[in-house]
Amino acid sequence: MLDCFPVEILNQVADNLDCKDTYNLSLVQRELNEQFNTEYLKNRFHYLVFQNLVNTDFARFKKHIFTLKREDLDKIFNYSIQNIDTVWLNYEQGFLNMKYILECMIIGCRINDSLLQSLNFTGRYFNKYFYSDIVKAIGSFDQNDREKIQKNIDNTGMLRSLHSNFIPFNKKLIKRS
Repeated sequence: MLDCFPVEILNQVADNLDCKDTYNLSLVQRELNEQFNTEYLKNRFHYLVFQNLVNTDFARFKKHIFTLKREDLDKIFNYSIQNIDTVWLNYEQGFLNMKYILECMIIGCRINDSLLQSLNFTGRYFNKYFYSDIVKAIGSFDQNDREKIQKNIDNTGMLRSLHSNFIPFNKKLIKRS
């Protein structure tokens, strides 16, 4: 059935599909496989690799975040706000893990009206209580002034989980008696 559609229509269909569906479409026919090759999929869905790094591997996230295009960076910023993890100071005190959000904001991401409308409860909580403090801490510094940004963050009590001396507690390793 896909044989009867012109290539232009198939291009438009593929542009509106997600990664898995686009890949499956490319498996249907040899010409489609050549058109939607690995390079096409890699360029279009490169941000999904970073999406998997959020809350799992901060070192790789921070090292390679600069390779993203602007629209992909906005998707990662949105995803990191929607999926904020909790880090623990001890068994009772938890804080939002805002490291991934901070990295995106240092590069230039900000919450706009359309993102504000799509935020879940945790995202709205972050926006209400922490967003303005992070924007103030970043100020007009660029990404090369990380020491000054970190000093501003260390002087802001609300951003405790971003302080340079904050060491998170792993609740899963030690059992309570």
